[in-house]
Amino acid sequence: VCSPSRSAFQVFPSCTRQHDLRILDVCLLFSGALSMAEMKDLTSILNNAPLTELSLAFHFTITQLQMLQTALTEMRSSLHQFHLNPYLSSHQDTTSVFVDIVSTLTVHHKQLVSLQLGDIPMSGDVLTLIATLLRETRHLQHLGFHYAMFHSSTLPMLCTALAENSTVTSFEMYNPKWSTSTDDNRSERRSALLELGKTAIHQMRITRLVMGRCDLQQDGVMELMKTVASTKTSLNPLKQVDIQQNTLTEE
Repeated sequence: VCSPSRSAFQVFPSCTRQHDLRILDVCLLFSGALSMAEMKDLTSILNNAPLTELSLAFHFTITQLQMLQTALTEMRSSLHQFHLNPYLSSHQDTTSVFVDIVSTLTVHHKQLVSLQLGDIPMSGDVLTLIATLLRETRHLQHLGFHYAMFHSSTLPMLCTALAENSTVTSFEMYNPKWSTSTDDNRSERRSALLELGKTAIHQMRITRLVMGRCDLQQDGVMELMKTVASTKTSLNPLKQVDIQQNTLTEE
């Protein structure tokens, strides 16, 4: 379901009766929102269909996020793919509900193969749970963060967990936002992102690395590319590096 028009969501009631539905991708263009009735239809689908892939990109209210968390807990199937971009308003304090959502994923959806989170505040508690997932998972292959909000002091936690993970083959960090935006900590943010990129490059199983719009500047990009060159061996499967919108593909 991907449409700016309201009529597209007339399919929801019929979807609730499709007991073989396994893939659901809901994207409201122009940051649209679901009505509460549509959200109830959506949670009904989650509760009844044997979904394995779920992608949601639209404007959530806090109440709707709480409804999503409850539905994820009560699902009768285990998700293999979960992508969430909730288009949050800056004034919303949603940290606790995202702790609950990520906690639910780690407990009830242990067979996740792909996890992508966008426009979400990556608090220390959320990153702790993601780090736990990275350490304990036997299935996760893709991990992505798009427009997620970080603090430079919490990125080392993600860096350490990625280094200890043995399953992820694709890692994306795209246009991260920051909880503070002063120039004083700009270099600290760059250093943390650079270290994260180097960690991903050194992981011998990773075949795809994306770090787009990360404000690494030319020196940071060159340092990452030097790291790629220094680790290029017959044992290193790294095939694609996308940094600052520039893609290098190795044959």
